[in-house]
Amino acid sequence: MEAQTTIRNEILAACLVRNTDLSGIAARLGVDPSTVSQWFRRGRIPAERVLALEKLTGIPRSRLRPDIYP
Repeated sequence: MEAQTTIRNEILAACLVRNTDLSGIAARLGVDPSTVSQWFRRGRIPAERVLALEKLTGIPRSRLRPDIYP
């Protein structure tokens, strides 16, 4: 869970750099903000959202989901 907290913090930092927040990221991904929060509670970003999230935040896919992108 600690690694996912780090990823959450990286995503929040990326949001600040891009003048947005998790709601803005959620809107760009076409999901509800509560969905993004659930990803963090579950400790996993869905595989089908990783590439889009990488594009929006600049965080490499290997950091977002090292289990599928080593």
